This record gives sequence, structure tokens and C-alpha cells, in this order.
Amino acid sequence: MSDADTRRLDRLSPNKIEIIHNRQNKKCIYCNRPIDIKLQRGIHWNVEHVIPRAIFKWLENILPKKDNDKLFKLITSMDNLALVHYKCNIRKDSYIPSEKELKELKVSTNVINKYIDTLNKTNEYIQQYYDIKNRVYSKQKCKCFICKKRTTFKSAVIRRKDSNIPRIESNAMVICTQCNSELHISKYKKRVDKRFI
Repeated sequence: MSDADTRRLDRLSPNKIEIIHNRQNKKCIYCNRPIDIKLQRGIHWNVEHVIPRAIFKWLENILPKKDNDKLFKLITSMDNLALVHYKCNIRKDSYIPSEKELKELKVSTNVINKYIDTLNKTNEYIQQYYDIKNRVYSKQKCKCFICKKRTTFKSAVIRRKDSNIPRIESNAMVICTQCNSELHISKYKKRVDKRFI
């Protein structure tokens, strides 16, 4: 995948943002409170990939090109996007919602059905992602890589140990939601504290 494709994961035209904003009644799909898109993106609100793009990011180096392209299109499709508050986005992170959880969202049935359709179409890739996460989780004996506290598989988040190395299993760590939140605050995506490696 080219750098341009990677950047496209985060870029949406103002027109598309407004379409998403209107179809969810100008409210966050998770907390149901209003979102003001005039406020700064990335601080007050974010574009959310309901079926997380982490699936694509962790599989892009192992999938055949055809599957890679298919998954990228599904994950970045308007049918998989929502606007959410920044804090709601951090809390959800790379969690993959179930069909039941999607049906509980406070948006129209039409929007929910699009999310469910994306979930169903990405199922085989979700399983491959879970397989990687499960191997790392088991290797760490069900404990957070950073704080060493026990964490559940469902709430554990898979991250890179070294952000300068691609997302491959040998560079993966599973961390608890608390440590993940702290890493977001410390600008984890730009640079990982070498103490954790």
C-alpha cells in the first residue's frame, strides 16, 4: 500500500464529514451526545472506523494484494465510518463490536445495517486478526505487556512495541485499556517509550 493510501485512511472531504454527521443526527454514535464539527477535529471529535482499521493495519503485510485491496475498501468505506467524540474514540479504540452491540447504537436502522454488512464482509479477516492477537495474548500469559496486570482478551489492545518497525507479530504487544489510554495521551502513535521494548 502506498503512503497516499495510508493518508487516505484519515482524510475525508468536508462534504463527506457533513453527510456522516447528518445521518447520525449530529450525535456521537457511542454516547449519543451532540458533536459540533466546527470544533477542531482530533481534539473534540474524530472520524471513527466502526469495524476498526487495526484489522487492516495488522493484516496488510500478510494478505495477498487482492484481499488487501478488498479489506482496505471495506474498512475505509463510508458505510463503516462515523463521527465520535475524541474520548469515545480512545475508549473504543480497536475493539470490534458484535452485531448485537451494533444494533444498540442510537442511529437509524439503515446506518446500523451498513455497519453490520461491513462486519459480516470482514469476518474472515477479523478471525485472522484475532488469531494474531490471541497468539500474542497467550505468549504474554494474559497479562498487559506494560503494567503486567491480568487483562481479558476482549478488552486487550494489540499495539506495536516499536513504532519504527511494521506491524508484524514479532513486534506486537497486548496491553490493557488503561495503559492504552495513557499511551494515547503520551502520543504513542508518534513514538513508543523504549522502556517498554
